[in-house]
Amino acid sequence: MSQSSNASNPFVRGYLNLRVVQTQAPVYAIYGDDVDGRAVHIGDADSEQAAQAVAQRLGFSTGIYSRCWEISSAHLCESSNHYLMQLADIATPERFLLIAFRIPYSPAIGVKLMATPWTDANLLHVDGITADDLRQIHRDKGMPDDLTQVLFLASEADVRILIFDADAPLLPGLPVYELE
Repeated sequence: MSQSSNASNPFVRGYLNLRVVQTQAPVYAIYGDDVDGRAVHIGDADSEQAAQAVAQRLGFSTGIYSRCWEISSAHLCESSNHYLMQLADIATPERFLLIAFRIPYSPAIGVKLMATPWTDANLLHVDGITADDLRQIHRDKGMPDDLTQVLFLASEADVRILIFDADAPLLPGLPVYELE
């Protein structure tokens, strides 16, 4: 399965490649590339220092934005929810690059994604495998396809912790399953 584009990945947020451009003295324009690669005018500032400060706040250069998500467990079919519950109770299979865990006093299940993003370039560097290899490892261990798809979308957006909870909101752009 091919990797998704950022424009169709519901986990991707924010702007990429923020930059400040002096337009007319003393106005500095702040631009960012949208998730589909288009330049977007974000705003103006009256000094380069003020514009750089805005760009820094919006740029999430620390890498900690959107790395923990709580989404509805309705984005997984019933067999995927059961699979995650079982996975949370056993030792994680080797080379899975994730750990499932229970949330105390809650029916929610968490997943810690490792070595994100799960792209060919990153996985080859970190573990010597491709994204398709990792999908096959998951498939070989019985992971349902809908769970694999959601985990890969999250990993491509560099999400590290993903919580599935029946009371959490739906994430537009992901499929929704009716639980039996």
